[in-house]
Amino acid sequence: MSGTKLRHWLFILSGAIPLLALLASPPQTMLLIYTLFVAAVLLRERIQIDSFQSESRGIAVLGVSVLLSGLVGETLAWANNYLARTDPPILFHPQLIPDLILGVGFYGGWGVAWMIITRRFAFTFREVFCTTGMMGIAVENNLAVLKAILASLFANPFHAAMLGLYVFAVYGSMAAIPFVVMDRAIHFPRQRHHWSKYPLAILLMFICAWLLTVLVHVAAKPLGLIPTKRSIVEHPFF
Repeated sequence: MSGTKLRHWLFILSGAIPLLALLASPPQTMLLIYTLFVAAVLLRERIQIDSFQSESRGIAVLGVSVLLSGLVGETLAWANNYLARTDPPILFHPQLIPDLILGVGFYGGWGVAWMIITRRFAFTFREVFCTTGMMGIAVENNLAVLKAILASLFANPFHAAMLGLYVFAVYGSMAAIPFVVMDRAIHFPRQRHHWSKYPLAILLMFICAWLLTVLVHVAAKPLGLIPTKRSIVEHPFF
């Protein structure tokens, strides 16, 4: 078997691992977003999307797609916490509806960030995956994941590596799926290789996500859409 075929089959097998995690007790759902990423990569030649005549329209659709992909990932994260009866859950909000409302701000910020940076730089879906995955390790759960990785790096390097790969795969998949699907439909600028695009993307995602999450919270709270946090088990949805 050639090296290319071996990598292809290993990639397919990696996408099947989250399906096996559904058999765990409690079932683990969060990594299913990575399975969706693998499926998107494998099926991208069959996905027919006409090229956007307007660059602005194509980039706008990409931004909305990043938002929707993020909300799918957030729903899987909520299900993971609900099935595990995590208290307190690692979410924007324990109840699904307000969690997704706040997620509109967070992942909408991602979408805005990618809309801004793709007007100047082109990214492959692999670059998006790695860039967002690294950002996820740095910021997940208010730096708690990064601290846990560093704390166990020498005492238990396998645990540190698995925790890092888990967060890397989840964050990377959420941002990269829209780029897999829409890569050939958008005319990106020719500037591809300047190193500054990676830290700039991370900075923009962080700033835009924080700002839009705050704005959504400020707008939704007076409307009663962000209720007091309660048990995720007793009050799963609102």
